[in-house]
Amino acid sequence: QSTVLSEAALWLKWLHQGLLVATSSCSIVAVDAEKFREVIGECMPSLDPLRAYAKLFQDIILPDGEDKGLASDLIGNPSVLQGIVALAFPAFSSKKLKKKKG
Repeated sequence: QSTVLSEAALWLKWLHQGLLVATSSCSIVAVDAEKFREVIGECMPSLDPLRAYAKLFQDIILPDGEDKGLASDLIGNPSVLQGIVALAFPAFSSKKLKKKKG
């Protein structure tokens, strides 16, 4: 099962919600959130879809615009992120779908 950990730190002002201990082997990819924001800020043609992704991500993670203690560092359902990608990057999503069908 795939779980995404701490993606919110890339898109939002975020305070991690606690400690995490893996109960089985796992893979981790570490991204420096500050450097990530610096690099995407330099990608002008991609900025609008990235802003759309960040806004959609925020709307799902913090649906009322604020953390009421319900937010989590974990996103256990990858289809949530796939849905955000499909909305923010429709051209990419439709190409990917056509490739899978063909």
